[in-house]
This record gives sequence, C-alpha cells and structure tokens, in this order.
Amino acid sequence: MKKHLLSLFVLITFFSCKDSVKEDPAPKPPTPIADPTRLFLDAVSGILDNSVIVVGKALDVDEGTKDYGFVYSKKEEFDINNGTKVSFGTTVPGILSSRVEGFEPDTEYNGKFYLIKKDNEVVYSAAKQFKTLAQGTWASLASMPVQADFSSVFIVDDLVYIVPGMVAPSDKKLYVYDLKSDKWSSKGDLPFSTRYHSNAFSYKGKGYVMLGTDGDNLYSDVWEYNPADDKWTKKANCPVKMSRASGFLIDGTYYVLREGNNDYHTYAYDIESDTWTKKNSIYNEWSVRGFGNSFVYNGIGYIFNSDDKHKAYEQFAAYDPKADSWSYTRSPVPGYVPPSNVTSGRAETVMIKDKVYISVNSTSILSEGQGMYTYDMKTLTWEKIGTFPKYSSIGNGAVLTNYNDRIFLNYRNSTYLYIPVQQ
Repeated sequence: MKKHLLSLFVLITFFSCKDSVKEDPAPKPPTPIADPTRLFLDAVSGILDNSVIVVGKALDVDEGTKDYGFVYSKKEEFDINNGTKVSFGTTVPGILSSRVEGFEPDTEYNGKFYLIKKDNEVVYSAAKQFKTLAQGTWASLASMPVQADFSSVFIVDDLVYIVPGMVAPSDKKLYVYDLKSDKWSSKGDLPFSTRYHSNAFSYKGKGYVMLGTDGDNLYSDVWEYNPADDKWTKKANCPVKMSRASGFLIDGTYYVLREGNNDYHTYAYDIESDTWTKKNSIYNEWSVRGFGNSFVYNGIGYIFNSDDKHKAYEQFAAYDPKADSWSYTRSPVPGYVPPSNVTSGRAETVMIKDKVYISVNSTSILSEGQGMYTYDMKTLTWEKIGTFPKYSSIGNGAVLTNYNDRIFLNYRNSTYLYIPVQQ
C-alpha cells in the first residue's frame, strides 16, 4: 500500500513540475527597415517646346544600381513599364540635373525620377506636373550675370559665347551660356580693349571677334578664340577701322561693309589664309550702312535696313561674292511710310531656313508699329508674327543669333529663346 502511494506522489509531483515550467517563445522576425534610398524631384525648369530640365537629388543610394533616370507620361498614374523612360546610366550623383528631350509642344505631362536597384526593386521620387511651350512663343532663360548693350555673340558646339558691349563697370570677361543646363559661366579676361558695335561669327569650331568702338576710338583688330584651350589668337587687322559694320560669312570668307566715313567698299577676310581683300562698293545705292542687318541665303549675302533715311525697312541689298557685285530689291515692311527726315531705322535679323526674322523698333515709319516680322525668301512676302518678350521691340542694343534654327536673344541681362512654328 505504501509502495503504491509513493508512486502516485511521484507522478503527481512530476506533472505538477512540468506544468510550472514555461517554454521559451519562438523568436519574432525583425521589424522591416524602410528602403534607405530616397529620390527627390525638386523642379522642372528650362521648359521649351520639346525639352525640359529636371533637377533633384538622390540620398542613401546603395552600390550596384542597375539604372536610374526620368520617366514621364501624359497620365497621372504611370511607372517605367507604361511611361516614357529616359535612362541616365548607372552612376548616381547626389545632385540630379539633366535636360530631357522628346516631348510634344504645348502638352501637359507628369514626370518623376526612378532608380532600379541591384535586386530589381524600383524606387521613385514624387511626381511633378509640367507643360511644354507652344511653338511661336518665347522661352525665358537664365539671366546673363552682367547687363550689357551692343554685345558680340558667336556659337560653338551648342554653347553661346558673348563678349559684353556697353557695360558698367567695364567687364572684360567672355561669358558662356549652356542651354542644356540653362546656366551661365565666364572665362578669363579678354586680350583686347573693351568695345561695342563689334562683329562676331564662328567658323570650324572657333569664334571670331573684330572691329568695334569704345566710344572714342575705332578698331580694326581681329581675334580668334579656341574654346578647346580657352585661348585667343591675334589675326590680321582689317585695312580700315570700323564700327556698326554689316557682315556675313560665305564659304570661309567674312565680308564687312564700313559704316559711312566716305568708304563704301566691301572688305573680305579669308579665314584660312588670314588675309584681307578690298572688294566692290555699295555706294551707288546706299550711302550709309550703320546698323545694317545681314544674313546669308543660297550663297548670297543680304543686308536689310540701315540708317539711310531712304532705305530703312524698305530695301534689301544683295551681294554675290562670285561676281563681286551688288543688286537691290525694294520690298518694304508692311505699313512702311517713307520718312521725311533721317530716321534711325534699327532692326535685327536672323535667318532660319527660308525665312528671315526681323525685329522692328520704329513707329515713325511703320503704320503697323513695332514688332516681329518674317520675310519669306521663296515667296518674297512679309508676315507680322507678334512682339518680343517684355518689350514691344528689341533692336537697339540687343543680340540675336540663330541657335539650332531658333532665335537666341540677349538684351542687357535678359535672355530668351524663340521657338518658330514648324511648317
């Protein structure tokens, strides 16, 4: 009996002890950590009809990125699978900035940065909405660091180089504008005297600046600029000193016409041989060519407008370099009224394909007023297409030039780009 009671006590004690011992709980999985990679789209700027600049930043990016870039769509909900993807590569900088092309004009879009990690996970920034510009409008660009009038401009490899003209205080730096980043920079000091009313052009990857005045002196010197090494080289002087000269480049030769002073000849500068040649005179039709505006079409150099009271906004002068001869065509701007006295009929011209774009800044001899006109060289017809940004007209002191079949405009420190309507 005692033996059975002892066995029962042992069993009860065993099970009681077993129930009192708690087993360790199973380990909990670690709390998921949010992806450390962060992308931010801070701004969409530099908006044109077919491109924009996207600016942002990337933080805590792991090594091994497979791809990153920008994706956009006309829809609000989109990703890299159904949007238009523009890849920037695999090396992700901290600051993201790039001009993205391929958009349609006058269209609303949504866009965002993306990043594909090494495990194929995709990270996005928040999206932003933007609208491209319509054709036939002006885009406002970054302001030039200094304010200057009557500057000189040339373009090499899609970079715009400006030698400041009338500027206070005097500035001897060469300024450079990059449309891809919509930013200005400056180079070293210019090796020649500060001046305005100079001529400038580019040829085979180099820029040229010549002639001009500082208000007291006229200049005849010619300078060549090489962007590859940021160096200027002195070239052969023009036989005469000039300012406010008309000039145009045809087949490696730059032709200039002096502004009055009893010398009405054309002077030709051969760039390759660095030599000047005196050519035929324009005097038999035009006595003054100050502020004459020039362009080239089908191998012929043209001048439209001048300070001559009888020719302002009325007549084109055409120079054939093969025949060394001038011819003249009367085709006045719409609303032209012959002036009764000397009128400063100043304008600026830019040739784009078959049309010359002309700014007009005189109300005294144009009944239709100031504005922007085109003259079709094929149909020989005029059309008024609008006005200039901020100003009703820009002629006195402005710089206009052809930038990839668009009009780059710098007036004082304001900078714009005109987007022509595509035919």
